[in-house]
Amino acid sequence: MTQSPVERDPYTILGVPRDATRDAIRQAHRELSAYYASGHAGDDAEQRLDDVNAAYEVLSSPSRRRSYDRVRDREASAAGGGGAGERTPLAMSTSDEDDHEPFAMSWPERREQKFRYELVGENTAHRRTLLRMVLMYGPLAVGALALFMVPLTALIGGTVGAVIPLIIVGALLIALTFQATMALRDLRSRPLFTRGEVQRTWSKGGLLWFFRSHFVMVNRQVFVVPPEMWVRVGEGEMVEAHHWPHTRTVIRMLLLHGSDEELAALDPESPTVPL
Repeated sequence: MTQSPVERDPYTILGVPRDATRDAIRQAHRELSAYYASGHAGDDAEQRLDDVNAAYEVLSSPSRRRSYDRVRDREASAAGGGGAGERTPLAMSTSDEDDHEPFAMSWPERREQKFRYELVGENTAHRRTLLRMVLMYGPLAVGALALFMVPLTALIGGTVGAVIPLIIVGALLIALTFQATMALRDLRSRPLFTRGEVQRTWSKGGLLWFFRSHFVMVNRQVFVVPPEMWVRVGEGEMVEAHHWPHTRTVIRMLLLHGSDEELAALDPESPTVPL
């Protein structure tokens, strides 16, 4: 039976307000799942449990939740005109035509009918980023090497006090050389693909605080991403990163949707998002 949009609203299904926190959503999902799985919830308990799990899948992901909220607000503002039944670009399916999957997004014919991945962003200047790193850190490393020779010469000459500046300049020399070497190796390498759950996101000043860098940790690997990608991914989401192997500079990032089995069945390389 086709459910009305209100009945399929994930907030209504979980019984939480639109401004509910992630902890409140998680708690509601846990309580409803336990209730419908207890065997005392009626003949439609299995269907209700499926709806609860589908609602939680939408609201537990910050990006999916934002997408749903945008769709809901757009449909509310267009009430009386074209609705979800017209299959507008950001309409949500409210019928059983999408394999009975609640909240499956419906796109125009030029996109796949079932939305399984979303292009978070693409860094078209990734090679220029690597070249900039080589051109910046390379000369700095040469300068640090020349500076390193000053306390080293003094230490050889018997000046014990030169040990401390030698250690400081030596550490700086190692860091600069490492950055330049990794960027140079990437320019001679092939990009890789890494798929997994986002474990952490943060930003900080780069080496010598010249630039602010943004980072995403996936499968215990730290990736450098542009700020426009960084703001679109959250902890706990499944992503796939196309990146350089040594600096882990991200070229392209996808946000993945679906069950573990569906994600495992995807191609090992990033699928092409239809335009």
